[in-house]
Amino acid sequence: IIKASECLKHADDYFENLNYNCLNTDIVETSEDGNVTGKRVGRTRVTATSTEDGKSYSVLVNVVDENSKFAPKVTSGEDFVATLKSDGSVYTFGYNADGRLGIGNKITQTIPQKTNVLSTYKDVKAGNNFIIALRNNGTVWSTGNNEYAQLGNNNNQTQNKFSQIQNIKNIEQIAAGENFAVAVDIYGIVYGWGLNSSGELGNSNIGETLTKPTKIYTSNEPVINLSAGKGQTVLVKADGTVYGIGSLLNGEMTGMKNAVKTEVANGTI
Repeated sequence: IIKASECLKHADDYFENLNYNCLNTDIVETSEDGNVTGKRVGRTRVTATSTEDGKSYSVLVNVVDENSKFAPKVTSGEDFVATLKSDGSVYTFGYNADGRLGIGNKITQTIPQKTNVLSTYKDVKAGNNFIIALRNNGTVWSTGNNEYAQLGNNNNQTQNKFSQIQNIKNIEQIAAGENFAVAVDIYGIVYGWGLNSSGELGNSNIGETLTKPTKIYTSNEPVINLSAGKGQTVLVKADGTVYGIGSLLNGEMTGMKNAVKTEVANGTI
């Protein structure tokens, strides 16, 4: 059992006047006082709505096995796979000529190999030919091809071991696109680095690269979730609205310099 207020970091002013509900009551249930109780392993979303102004906040909730530290997952890029085990360790296999597996060499692997990282990771995401991983202390680590500075280490040198990305901390979520990456911290501020081929990093310098993490969105309307793909980034704000920036999108998003934006949904997600 957890308190919803511990997860809904951006609803501080409304904790005493909130109604709680859950998208999937088979996974968790919520009480009137904001307690969230896991019922089975899975992922769902809990929302809190202010009874004063109707403003809603939403948070993604993962329920894991009682013997697990983290929710296991599998992610894949071009010709390789990365897996996060429930103990927080990361295993990889597949093509490895550029060190994308993070195992200290550039030898292709046909069976999963444990990476050099400690068993303290809670998320892992694969780009086209690189991996980023999020530790439970809020730091982000990367390995692999770095032609477009997608490793965020302020250079273009390929790495075959995970190393910490500097200049960002307190990170809550990460996402990897084709040749870029984005992250959001506990305050809802979004950072991006890598190739800005189509405006996916919310920057006017289309076709150029950001070699290190750069703030690309900071506003009094925090972001609570994000995803990335080929030339596109999608952001979910605390009020449940969804925005996209990058390829095939248009418009502008307040707080993001010269970004392209399309509101693709309204209401609670």
